[in-house]
Amino acid sequence: VVAIGHSLGAVTLNQAAIVLGADAPFDAFVPTGHIHDPGFFRGLDLPFFPASEVDPARWGALDPGYITTTNISARTVFYSRDNTTFSSQVLMLDELTKDLGSTAMSATLTRVYVPATGYKGPVAVVVGADDQAHCTSPGNNFVLCNATGVLEQERPFYPDSTNVTSFVIDRTGHDLNFHFSANQTFALFNALVKDL
Repeated sequence: VVAIGHSLGAVTLNQAAIVLGADAPFDAFVPTGHIHDPGFFRGLDLPFFPASEVDPARWGALDPGYITTTNISARTVFYSRDNTTFSSQVLMLDELTKDLGSTAMSATLTRVYVPATGYKGPVAVVVGADDQAHCTSPGNNFVLCNATGVLEQERPFYPDSTNVTSFVIDRTGHDLNFHFSANQTFALFNALVKDL
């Protein structure tokens, strides 16, 4: 079983590796759009508001602890700053189909900033070189977003892994699937699953 999780999905799978170690329900782990970055979102103006206020027709009955981005401009943080790397139509679709987070989930994100001791399976970290959450955030002076820098950052979090590798996709932001480089990213995933 190869677990591939993106962003919060990667955080969730990472938590399973931390808590369960060798008993994690997957043999290999591919976190995408997530690195253990102390500068995570630092310096970015990313307003989250109660979803019930942002879109009352869709989420009006929800508790104010459920949050989402305010508008399409806020969604651009999940893309490269170079708007030639993705389609504006994809960004519009992203805004129309966006989902929720919660203040409770946000409060638990740092729980994965400890090593996944005991987890022995291989780990392949995949991040976009233009990921504004991790790589190009104005407050991020911590991680060099190239394959070597990401590997140096991530290896200590998987001390018992048989193999930790990293891949940085050029001209790609946080939402790897929504950039023109997606075919390259999918080909990488296929190769990783065959090799892991």
